[in-house]
Amino acid sequence: MHENYNRKIRHICLPPPNEQFINQVGIVTGWGTIYYGGPESSKLMEVTVLVWKQEDCQAAYTQPIEETNLCAGVRSGGKDSCEGDSGDV
Repeated sequence: MHENYNRKIRHICLPPPNEQFINQVGIVTGWGTIYYGGPESSKLMEVTVLVWKQEDCQAAYTQPIEETNLCAGVRSGGKDSCEGDSGDV
C-alpha cells in the first residue's frame, strides 16, 4: 500500500473509457444548498438517480451536453444536485 493510503484513504478502480451506464443507478452526493437559494446542508446529502441516454438528456436540457458528461436524474423531477454541490456556491 502507498505510504499515504490507509483504511480510509485508498485508490479506486475506474471503468474502461467507453463503458456505458445507461439505466444504471447512480448516487449524487453533496453539501450544497437544501433547495434553490436556500441554506447549505450541515450533513452530506445523497439522492439516487438513473443514468440517461445522451439523446434523452439533450432533449431534456436547453444547454449543450458534451459526450464526456454523464447525464443522470429522475424524470419526474424534484431529486437532483443543487447550488454548492459542484464545489462552489
